[in-house]
Amino acid sequence: MQTNIHKNLFSQFLHIGIILLLFIFSVCFIFQPKFPAPTHDEDGSIVFDKPTRKNAFLIKQPSTREYNLYVKQNKNLYVNVGSIQNLEDYKDLKKYNNKKEALKENDKKIQ
Repeated sequence: MQTNIHKNLFSQFLHIGIILLLFIFSVCFIFQPKFPAPTHDEDGSIVFDKPTRKNAFLIKQPSTREYNLYVKQNKNLYVNVGSIQNLEDYKDLKKYNNKKEALKENDKKIQ
């Protein structure tokens, strides 16, 4: 009888200890992905780096005089961030007539 109580008490302490350790580890160690936080403007919109030939290009919209600006998000993924009417600030960027041309020339993924 005495050994059953001792084993029961030991297993209870063991379970409580394991639960306590799991709780402490869950509070102490928080695993998060590592990436630089994006910078935000006053109105809350994300601010990208200044577009250059290395991280951006333009694709002409067929029906208008506007260009879509594609900016590098990571490795080979480029994201459309908006339309550009005035090309003064973007003179040095490579300009394409359509997405197929941009994909063929640079082996890029466009979203």
